[in-house]
Amino acid sequence: LIPFQGVHFQMLPKADNKTLWVTLDAQEGTSYIETQRIAEKVENTMSKFPNIESLSLFTGKAPVVDFNGLFRGFSGRTGEHQSSILVTFFDEKNKTSEEMAMKIRHSISEIGVKENVILRVVEDPPGPPVESTFILKILSYNDEARENIQKSLLKILDKTEGIVDIDSSREHLYPREKIKIDYKKAKENNVSSYQIFQALQLSVSPSVIGNIFIENAQEQSVIEFSLSKESRKKIEDILSVSIKNSEGKMIPLSSVTKIISSSSSSSVERDEHRTDEKIFAEMEGRSVVYAVIDIIFSLYETFEVSNFSLYSLDVKDEQTGEIVTLEWGGEFEMTLDNFRDLLIAMGVAFALVYAILVGQFRSFIIPLLVMATIPLAMVGILPGFALLDMLNGTFLTATALIGFIALMGIVVNNAIIYLEYLDILRASGVELKEALIQTGETRLRPILLTSITTILGSLTIASDPVWSGLAWSIVFGLSLSSILTLGVFPILYWRSERKKV
Repeated sequence: LIPFQGVHFQMLPKADNKTLWVTLDAQEGTSYIETQRIAEKVENTMSKFPNIESLSLFTGKAPVVDFNGLFRGFSGRTGEHQSSILVTFFDEKNKTSEEMAMKIRHSISEIGVKENVILRVVEDPPGPPVESTFILKILSYNDEARENIQKSLLKILDKTEGIVDIDSSREHLYPREKIKIDYKKAKENNVSSYQIFQALQLSVSPSVIGNIFIENAQEQSVIEFSLSKESRKKIEDILSVSIKNSEGKMIPLSSVTKIISSSSSSSVERDEHRTDEKIFAEMEGRSVVYAVIDIIFSLYETFEVSNFSLYSLDVKDEQTGEIVTLEWGGEFEMTLDNFRDLLIAMGVAFALVYAILVGQFRSFIIPLLVMATIPLAMVGILPGFALLDMLNGTFLTATALIGFIALMGIVVNNAIIYLEYLDILRASGVELKEALIQTGETRLRPILLTSITTILGSLTIASDPVWSGLAWSIVFGLSLSSILTLGVFPILYWRSERKKV
């Protein structure tokens, strides 16, 4: 079932929350006014949905940061080219937040393409927040190799099923004009540097030049000086402003300054002295685990791959011959860590249960026979989740593995109940085969009753989006293992003990 994807893995199912975020990232250098225009266009499109209760728009400043936004770096979204929209749903909505996220994403995608901006629909995570659901880190000392690999990766991700809202940490460099004071000409024109700086500052931003007291007003008002937007559309408009020198002559700023053309600088992140660039994306209708598996197969088809591990791999850039390291982050990395820890916990639980049984029965063989009933739970769990997957797309989650760990203690109880009565019959002189049959008849009802009560108790959390995996593991695993225990355990005990009789 697992290799043929009859059962699908996911760390946790999507939570059904009342809010989600929509982020807008225009190219660096985009003005606040232009970003606000596009954001309002997105907002107007979303306002047509009947399930939406409110929309809160933040442009050019950090939004109110929640727990999810704290990990995603929303406090740093202060650029004029960035906007964030908080979407709140009615409590009585007839669709889940995941379904609404898909609907919103499809409705605003055309705006993103038309306006050349990156729009991302960010849902609250069901578990610990991450910087992004899907993260692929690109590590290399060579900038050209890193750029080449990134271009190829973006093409691969664009074709991968389930991956949406693709973005990268590589910043767009935009032209920048710097106004520098020409100190030689300023001296020749008897103009001080402070005069030039003050004139430039007044040209581009408002300045308070006085106070005004209005009768019956509650607060004091100020008088601001500023140039109108029409008067400073171009840099030449600013440099046409004149200042008075010490001789009383009006000197234009263009006579004492010079323009230096440059481009914006991009931020650099480093990991072990290698420059680190990231590709971000969100998942829609699919587990990140299977998206990563598809990407790995595509990488083997596209590049020469070496040093493969579940957490990273190396690829060779054909143009430069450099080796570039790719590391998985986001929810996939968290999934690997959690499933690894749960498997370790499963092994520890197995050892502890065995140790307790050895102390109880004063034997090393009998506890092994009891522990042999534990795999019978998996016989019920995996087909059960395959059925749920086929009916409504339910994933085998981390909480389902927690349920299996809990089953290790529950399942052996049935064998212990069986053994206690068997030991009583054997002590009274009943022959082994007859004792096994009588024990099965006598303990059938207690075993079934204890199993049914545990199953019914677990069904109370079966509707919870996060903890349903735990409930279904116990329901499917215990249902089948209880029946199989009554047949398999007596056979194992018979084969082990008949030679001693």
